[in-house]
Amino acid sequence: MKIGIIGAGIVGSSAAYYLSKFGYKPVIFEKDGVATHASGFAQGGLNPNVNPFSIDFKLHKLAFKLHEEIKSDSYLKNLLNPEYVKKSIILLATNRKEQLSFKPLLKIFKNTSSSIKWLNPNEIQDIDPRVSNEILGGVYCEDYMEVNALKLSELFVKASREMGAEYVLGEVDNILVKNGSVVGLEVNGYKENFDVILICSGPWSTLLLEKNHINIPLFPLKGQILRLKNTGLDFKVAFSWGKDYLTQKEDGFLWVGTTEEKVGFDHEITSKAKELILNNVEKFFPEIKSLKIIKQTACLRPVTPDNLPIIGKTNISGLYIGTGAGRKGIKLGPAIGNLASKMILNKDLGLDISHFSINRFL
Repeated sequence: MKIGIIGAGIVGSSAAYYLSKFGYKPVIFEKDGVATHASGFAQGGLNPNVNPFSIDFKLHKLAFKLHEEIKSDSYLKNLLNPEYVKKSIILLATNRKEQLSFKPLLKIFKNTSSSIKWLNPNEIQDIDPRVSNEILGGVYCEDYMEVNALKLSELFVKASREMGAEYVLGEVDNILVKNGSVVGLEVNGYKENFDVILICSGPWSTLLLEKNHINIPLFPLKGQILRLKNTGLDFKVAFSWGKDYLTQKEDGFLWVGTTEEKVGFDHEITSKAKELILNNVEKFFPEIKSLKIIKQTACLRPVTPDNLPIIGKTNISGLYIGTGAGRKGIKLGPAIGNLASKMILNKDLGLDISHFSINRFL
């Protein structure tokens, strides 16, 4: 069976890795380079705590389990270190509504993890005195991890190529279909036969699907991030509040963000976003305003109306899709790639993924 994968972000690269482990040699097509879009610019936060009553709870658990396996694999680490780092995170309550909403969630999370507890403002400032008096407390979690999202995607591609997969730098123009079944791809004007195609090209997936009369509500959500040079003491703990966060990564820089912008396929950085991020962070970390901005990035995350990913078959035989994880893309990416590869090979998935079917939009 000849398998083609469109897109070498976190989902496409991980799918190639798992298909290769199963003994197949997929061909990965990428028009710009490994993880050159959302996956390569993502902050890479991996929070293990998810509401056990949520639809995607088991998907998150599988994702964290796979990340733990990758982290502990010495062969993969020697091949290319994806820089997994375990640290604590504090989810800050910045208003009364958040404070009230955190308390019942804390009770739920305590049933699945013993490393979670509520901290009052003074306790948080004991951990890091740079936190302002604007906070009302926060949830402290020790099981949080971060990963270098770009290196993780590169690792998956490198590992899959070591096992015989092929990586092709080229733009897919069309998915070739005959009598309702996939027969190949047209890439840079040339046609190549394939039995199965897996689309993992983020929000750009819709452009190829539409050519085959498959229309789904998948759209790009722009996110901008700042990297700052920290001239003071290291931030040993990550912080998150609302849609924003602050964390010191392995590159030594403080990563702060983010925005959520519905601006189509515009991926340019803007001064407006820079000011918005700085204002949101400075309110709770006043010293940030004195730090130098080293880099500003923007990426387009693939998002669905129900904020759940799309995993599985389409109505075209041999055509599969894996995308739509939005801001949870790096955490869920390996799980989506793993499940998509198992579906292609008719293997037992181990969990019900009907909630993530493309059919919910058709």
